[in-house]
This record gives sequence, C-alpha cells and structure tokens, in this order.
Amino acid sequence: MTTVAKKPATKRTPVPAAAPTEARPSPALDTLTGAGHEVLGGRHQVLGLERVEVDPATLTLDTNTRADLKITPEFKALVAEHGVLVPLLCRTDPLGNLLVVDGQRRLVVALELGLTSVPIAMLPPVGDDEARIWDQLTANTGREALTDGEQVRAFEQLAAFGRSATTIAKRTGQPKRTVEQALLVAASKAASTSMAAHPDLTIDQLAVLAEFEDAPDTIRELEEVAAEDQGDFVHAAQGFRDDRRRAVVIAAAVAALPAGILALDERPKYGSKDVEQIDQLKDKAGRVRLTPENHADCPGHRVFVSAQPDWSDHSANRGFVADITCYCVMWKMLGHVNRYAQASSGATSGPQDEDQKAERRALIANNKASDAAFTVRRAWIHDFLQRTVLPADAESYVAEILHAGRFNLLDDALAQELLYGDKKLSDRDLLRDFNRNLLRDFNRPGPALRYLVALAAAQAEHGWARDFWHARQSYEAPVWVAHLVRLAAWGYPLAAVEQLAIDTHTKAKP
Repeated sequence: MTTVAKKPATKRTPVPAAAPTEARPSPALDTLTGAGHEVLGGRHQVLGLERVEVDPATLTLDTNTRADLKITPEFKALVAEHGVLVPLLCRTDPLGNLLVVDGQRRLVVALELGLTSVPIAMLPPVGDDEARIWDQLTANTGREALTDGEQVRAFEQLAAFGRSATTIAKRTGQPKRTVEQALLVAASKAASTSMAAHPDLTIDQLAVLAEFEDAPDTIRELEEVAAEDQGDFVHAAQGFRDDRRRAVVIAAAVAALPAGILALDERPKYGSKDVEQIDQLKDKAGRVRLTPENHADCPGHRVFVSAQPDWSDHSANRGFVADITCYCVMWKMLGHVNRYAQASSGATSGPQDEDQKAERRALIANNKASDAAFTVRRAWIHDFLQRTVLPADAESYVAEILHAGRFNLLDDALAQELLYGDKKLSDRDLLRDFNRNLLRDFNRPGPALRYLVALAAAQAEHGWARDFWHARQSYEAPVWVAHLVRLAAWGYPLAAVEQLAIDTHTKAKP
C-alpha cells in the first residue's frame, strides 16, 4: 500500500446531519457524484454506511487498481468551490488505520488544496485484498472509468484469488470474453509491456499483441498502426496472422519435397535473364516442352514454394495451400529456349522496367491485403447480424444489393453461415430442426429482416475476387462498392485495399 501522508491520526467525530435544505440542481456537482450515492437534504449520503468527517491528512491510500488519476483542472476547480461532496469509502486495517478504498482522486485533490475536512463512509472492516478489488471495480462504475489496463490488473488479481472468468464477468457485469482476454493479456509479458507503454490500447488490441509474444517486430508495427488509425489495426493483425499461416504451410511443403529437389528462398524476379519458369521453356528449339516431371533431374532445377488461399474453402477463416513453381536457374547455359521467343530474333523474356516492377509489387501487396480483409469482413458481418436491432436502412441495403446482383444465383448456404456461424448440418435430424427454427423465425419481423440482410450480404460476398480492387474487375464492382459503402456506414473499419476498390470503381463510372 502507498501512504499519502504521515501526520498523526486525529480523533474522528461524527458530524450531525445538516438541517434540511433544498437541494440545488447543478450539472457541475453531478461530476462529483457516483453510483451508490443519494442527495438527502442537500447533502450527498452513502446509503447504509456510517458517514463521518475527518482530516484528509489522517487517511492512508489503500492499494488501488487505478494507475492514472486523470485529475483535470475542471475537477480540481469543482472541489475547490464545493469541497468533497461524495464521501470517500474507507475501512480500517488491523492496526486501526483508515484505508481509502475508493476516492483516490478526491483525496489527492483535497490534500493539494489543503482542505482540513473530508467526508468518509465506513465499510465493514474486512480488510482483505480480494474485497478491496471488488469494491474498487464496483465503485468506479458510472464515474471516471478504469482504463483497460487497470481492468486487466484488477481481473488478474481476482484470478490469483481463484476466481474464474465466469465469476469475475458475472460480478463485474463485463462480458466473459472480455475477462478471458484480459487474463490472456496479464499472462503475456509482451502484452503487459505494451499496456504500460501505450495506455490507450484496448483489451481486444492487447489480446492480439499477446498472440505475437515471440515476434517483437510485429508487436512494434501493430503498436504503430494502433496509434495512427484504430480501424486499420484489425486488418493489420489479420495480415500478420495470415503471414504466420502461410509460413507454416510453406515449411511443411518444403519438408515434403522429394530428395534432391532444392527450394529457392525468394521468388525469382519476373523477366530475369538467368532464371525462368520451366513452363515457359523447351529443352531445345522446336522440341519438347519442359514439365516438372521431365525437368526434375536437370542440374538447374529449382522450386519456389508459396502459399495461396484455398479457394475451395468458403469459410470466413479460409485456409492456405502450398503452391509450387518450378524454375531452371541455368536455362541458357543448358541449351533450353523460351517457347515464346521469336525464332528470327532469338529473343527471350526481357527484364521489367521500373513501372512494371512497381505494379507487380502493388499487385502482390494488395492481394495479400485482400486475403486479410476477407477474414476480417466476414467476421464483422457475422457479429453485425447478431445485433438485436439492425440499422433503419437495412431494408434499402437488401433491395440495393439484390438488384445490383440480380443476375447471380443467391447463396443461401453462405447466408446461413454469416448469420448462424459455422454450424455442421450434415446430420439429418439437426438439419430438420435447424430449418424448422429458421421458418419459425421468418414469422417475426426482426429475424426475418436479419435473414434478408444475411442473404444480401452473401450475394455480395459470393465469388468475391481476390483482386476486386483492380480496375479490370468492373462487372461485379457495383455490388462490391454498394456492399462496402453500406458496411462502412454501419461501423465496419474499411481496409486500405477496400477503400482503394471503392475509389477505383467509383471513379471509373461514366
């Protein structure tokens, strides 16, 4: 515990209740009030607790979950003008000292202003740390909220007392998922370090950083993204997750290569003079086209292993599969020829100019960003469809999307996945019960509209091209643009590549 002042304790004397006076309403005074207090006869009382006045210098501050006092000039001015109106919650320790459990900001300001008397309310003298934490979490509800970092530390301490995430969530009114993420953050050294350095990070963001405990460079990049644009954070995080999943797929594929097959560390540059894909080559002019099978024993044979989205996986968290490209790194020396070269000129594939290289880099980067945005967007749509009340313009969204995509088949399976999550419906009885519940929902306006929105979203999401951002993808562009613009209006944080698609396809309109 931290001692605020060490002056000798003075005798506490009960202060008789003031004569009833009319309470004057004041928005400014409301700033000083909190949950569990009531105005009686012009004075703020703590219901059911003994209220006394003491010298603030006699009080000791108990260990507190709040790390940042957030004392504003306005708050200090209010205390200077009106005094401390809300009693500080105190309890006694085994030595009889008065410990302030709630009221840290009021106590500090009272001492700074030199006040000689503050009201306190006495809690039962339990004095144990667990009771203190529960009291502080509850007392701060409705006033200057604890930061996410302060909540993490409080939940961590309660868990150390053997309290489960379910119990903590129930008693604090926090979602269980929030408590579980907070405990995950507390257990992560990297996330705890970020929490101390960046108090504006949310529990959700800190939990993401905990995923990259062993990747300090990734954590630093995510911290920078969060500081610049909160909306970009989820997309950047998913991009790093995808990079990890790609790396796992690539490592497994490299390990499974036949003996003697060598893998390149980097993809050869397009148009390289010395390296060429074997599907561009023949063994000699006018003869056999090279394949991975007939070129495998060539001394110049190399492979590059990459990971591409698994297009057969239509779930929100789509996986990756290995993609192996074969090259010859000695094709000219070994007498191979480019099958597309002009015989008269002896031309081969030439190097790219700087503009072509830049375009190629942009293509790769945007397609990767598209993969990450796919996962984030699908998850956001599912969470959005769980809302009790949908936006007022949900019906117009349905009409706009279904009209724009009227030439496409409706994807009911994807609509149900967006709405209900990844349910396994292979069992006949489960499928029957599922459809029965679905039909029952259709008889109520709310669930019926929610299904129509899911069906419209599935219409927009179905067959979503990886390079949807590119100008050449003009046929489906009206559906994609209408979909993204409406999602953004409803709170979805657009990825940069999604904003690029909107700008590109909107600009292309006549």
